[in-house]
Amino acid sequence: IPMLLQGRMVGIIGVGGKITGKPFTGDDITFLESISAVAASAVHNAITIAALQGSNRQLDSKVQAMNTLFELSREMSASFDEQTILRTLGYALMGQMRAMRYAVFSVNGTVIAPLLHKLETAEIDAHEAPHEIAPHLPIVFSDSRPPALPWEAWLFQLGLKVVIPMTAQNETRGLLCLGERLGAAEYDASEIEYLDALGTITMSALENARLVVEMLGK
Repeated sequence: IPMLLQGRMVGIIGVGGKITGKPFTGDDITFLESISAVAASAVHNAITIAALQGSNRQLDSKVQAMNTLFELSREMSASFDEQTILRTLGYALMGQMRAMRYAVFSVNGTVIAPLLHKLETAEIDAHEAPHEIAPHLPIVFSDSRPPALPWEAWLFQLGLKVVIPMTAQNETRGLLCLGERLGAAEYDASEIEYLDALGTITMSALENARLVVEMLGK
């Protein structure tokens, strides 16, 4: 029996045979249709409430992420020491993203140089690519998006599967890369968006620190 509400089907009621073995009569079908009409409203209300609760959870998550980014930005901006800024980033990656492996690289043309990392490899040398390294969008390596360039393959071999460009003045100045995380869960779209913002905040703090150090040096 279709459950209809304002001409739209919101569910179906399925009924087996009667205990008596007798066929359903017209009155039986009318009764079931009456039950279906009442249940349709209840089902629709339940679906609507579930959708609203889901939207509220997403909104709460967005607000929490924005508050966290604000706090991290304030903490990073208060320091002009590169290692302090990078440690703050590392704590955020481990605590919030549950990242077991991560790395931060500076990018200068064709050269990637490690600034901070937590990988199985104890030491990482700088890597020089045959072409300029300038990704503009986050990259998530997968079966449908395998590493396509030599520098991507190099990062993938290090156990890194998410690459976030860290930009300043519309230029890629660094790469924030993440690998395996606790629970083996994949990074979802909202987390990639969060990491993108975190990378931008971190690069801004690093650039400000560099400028201050240069000014003090003069």
